[in-house]
Amino acid sequence: MTNEHAEPVIVAYVNGHTVGNPGPGGWGIAALAKNGTFQELSGTALGSVTNNQMELLAAIALFSRLDRRTEVIVYADSQYLIHGMNEYLAKWKQKAWRTSDGKPVKNAEFWILLDRLTSRHRVTWNWVPGQFISPGNDVADRLAQTAANSQQLAA
Repeated sequence: MTNEHAEPVIVAYVNGHTVGNPGPGGWGIAALAKNGTFQELSGTALGSVTNNQMELLAAIALFSRLDRRTEVIVYADSQYLIHGMNEYLAKWKQKAWRTSDGKPVKNAEFWILLDRLTSRHRVTWNWVPGQFISPGNDVADRLAQTAANSQQLAA
């Protein structure tokens, strides 16, 4: 039985990269939609950024492009991103964006934006080891590295 109102499903690999940490940064996304379309997206950040910020920006870039409710399965090799979304986000929100020891959450502005962008979607966050051979993760990583390197050359 099919449901004509079913949410589209997207499987996406997101990755961030910096040349130095902090340094020039880039992000990459490799996404496959249920209808079989494949997209590669990449971008850069101005100035000096951290690798964690670029990982977050990759996810932000993915969700900022979704204009309707979607089921999204996200893979990333960043434990920072995956643990943040799966384990810490709800706690940080309850504690007014403070960690368990009362310190401000690092990169809170990125987390707040990502939380807002993902709130209307059904999202599953999965960690994939960086050394694990995964074509989607490899594409996202290559895109992020290329983008970061282009920023370094432009500087």
